[in-house]
Amino acid sequence: MPQFFFMFVGVSGAFLYLMRLARGPYISWDRKNNPEQWNNLETLHVCNRVCGNMQLEGFKDDNNLKGS
Repeated sequence: MPQFFFMFVGVSGAFLYLMRLARGPYISWDRKNNPEQWNNLETLHVCNRVCGNMQLEGFKDDNNLKGS
């Protein structure tokens, strides 16, 4: 019986958290009236982007800085 209670609490918490994220101010569900909402962002708004294919050619290794 306790496992069902904890499962219910966990699933409910995850659902409520996702609903909170989906109702955020920068999420748009309306494709007809605002299809490109990223063009209407404020000038001081910080957009976080992830670059998965990042090249570190100019990166200096810490081992080279110690003794050289």
